[in-house]
Amino acid sequence: MDELEEAQAEVERLTKELERAHYALNAIQMGEWSCTYDEQGLEVWTTRRINPGRIASEALALREEEQS
Repeated sequence: MDELEEAQAEVERLTKELERAHYALNAIQMGEWSCTYDEQGLEVWTTRRINPGRIASEALALREEEQS
């Protein structure tokens, strides 16, 4: 592979990464993703597409355990 082909491959890879980042930022802006923090203070990103009912049920179960 010569330098031009390597550069073109790198541009293609970076273009795909930029498209994914752009999509993710739009999803965040539209409220599809939200950021919370875990017990260690680390960011945890979740999306409404991940069965929100199950997430809510698990959160309620954990809360009930903590209150017991």
